[in-house]
Amino acid sequence: MASASTRFDLDKFDGTRDFSLWKEKMMVILIFQRIYSTLEVEKQSEKSEKQEKKKDAELIMKQVRTAIVMNLSNNVLRQVIGEKTAAGLWKKLEDLNMKISTSTEIFLKGKMYGFKMNATFSLEQNFDEVNKIVLALSNMGEDIKKADQAVILMNNLPDQFKEMMIVIMYSRDTLTLEVVMSSLRSRDA
Repeated sequence: MASASTRFDLDKFDGTRDFSLWKEKMMVILIFQRIYSTLEVEKQSEKSEKQEKKKDAELIMKQVRTAIVMNLSNNVLRQVIGEKTAAGLWKKLEDLNMKISTSTEIFLKGKMYGFKMNATFSLEQNFDEVNKIVLALSNMGEDIKKADQAVILMNNLPDQFKEMMIVIMYSRDTLTLEVVMSSLRSRDA
């Protein structure tokens, strides 16, 4: 999962900081380095192959949780620190950060259907704006058909791309946002 050269920066605990956050991050580092088991009190006995596989699966799940925790700021970690599984942690983060509201949905749909290319932006910056809107709507469970995405973009092309739009429309069996963007990139190069 990580190379031996992976380095984690964790301030030394000096007694004045939040110990629970430091402890959580330290445990995450130990799990990631596969040396956390030294902190667990367990009788060393023969383990069956089934137990060994279960331990391997548990280690992988701890490593996934570790990777997530190491990429959270302290204020976010405080909100999710009680989640002990990777799946629980991920679900809690989604619940906290992907709340769907009607006003947000309407705003994003308006942004998508009313999209206008910004003349001061490069072609790539405009593509990025469209992709951001599509991704945000997709994350909310609102999927706009691929062909509709392409048509929205094509209808808002500056005049310099109008001929290219006609070529794209009549030279393809299927029309997607990716096809339109690729064609426009090749023309713009």
